[in-house]
Amino acid sequence: MNAPFELAERRMAANPPLYKSAEEYLSKLHQKEGLRGLYKGAGYRVFRNGLNAAIAFSVYDFSYNLLKEI
Repeated sequence: MNAPFELAERRMAANPPLYKSAEEYLSKLHQKEGLRGLYKGAGYRVFRNGLNAAIAFSVYDFSYNLLKEI
């Protein structure tokens, strides 16, 4: 799962001068908030990705059936 890296990317983009690298950020986050801090918000991302996949599959299936009739 890429949750820690996505979290680091977003937070580093919001505060660029604070950290030199993603590894430095993740190390400090792990020291400060523990393992739970690395996966903060991961449930939302799993839900979002699942919803995106469901919508894409539904549109694909609808389009496929529509074009098959033509």
